[in-house]
Amino acid sequence: MATNETCRAIADVTRAKMLSATESPVLVKVEFLGGLSETQKAAFKGVADRWV
Repeated sequence: MATNETCRAIADVTRAKMLSATESPVLVKVEFLGGLSETQKAAFKGVADRWV
């Protein structure tokens, strides 16, 4: 059975305030439930990191 894996990327509060005038930063959470290759997981993690 595959182990679930979670990737979380949270924007910096100062950056969120500067870019969008909010104190509530973006939170990107991706849960890998199995079936993805390491390359596919890396692609999702890269996208999440670009949002922060």
